[in-house]
Amino acid sequence: TSLVREIWPVLKRQMDAFLALRTPRGLVLAREWVVWGNPVGYVTCEGAGLNAFIYRALVDAGHVGRAVGDTVDAERYEQAARDLAGAFDRVLWDERAGTYASAWFSDEVKALPANQRHQPKIAREGNRLEPTMFSALWALDQGLVPEARRDRVREYLLQHRDQAERLMTFYYLFRQLYAADTAALDREVLDTMRLKWADMIAAPGQVSWEEFSGASKAHVYGMFPQRLRPRCAARDAGDLKKNPD
Repeated sequence: TSLVREIWPVLKRQMDAFLALRTPRGLVLAREWVVWGNPVGYVTCEGAGLNAFIYRALVDAGHVGRAVGDTVDAERYEQAARDLAGAFDRVLWDERAGTYASAWFSDEVKALPANQRHQPKIAREGNRLEPTMFSALWALDQGLVPEARRDRVREYLLQHRDQAERLMTFYYLFRQLYAADTAALDREVLDTMRLKWADMIAAPGQVSWEEFSGASKAHVYGMFPQRLRPRCAARDAGDLKKNPD
């Protein structure tokens, strides 16, 4: 734990900086991003993606704090994570859609500098931006969805997974498709890897790319299939025996 103890004071300052950005609704107001393709990327809002990842960071900070014996701050971050989860569910849940809104977009952003006032490109109903696959994906991936809502959010994700187009999204989507643990979705992941990564594999550089086309041709973003693929290697091997072609 020596390295953890060394970085713990810096980590606490980062967590506290996030917590200072909470609005009266309990969500963090900041510039959203998470991955290429996120429909509210670069929009300053109380975004589902940003808040989902901050929630997980707070949970992890609580774990790290306990590991180094700082139970006071560990308990503070754990409580902050619970509070954020409650606000996420209360503010962003869309009962009609059975999933979460993409963000709460309030008039508070009008006071921000011009370069931070990107307008959302998706529909807005009141202060909430419409749900997309991404808001469901982040909530599931970061463990924010209460058990009572999980089946509905997973169903929404599966019904809208065709919204995944750009490379980074597939890291999170593959994790959720694998978690379903069905032969059909496992094969869908493998087929997607074979199709979308084919140009990288055929390229002379033999390295992963930042995007499926364009952008950097030597980049960490495209590396994850090798990490994820072994999870269903046995199923894949069985398919190859049945159909060697």
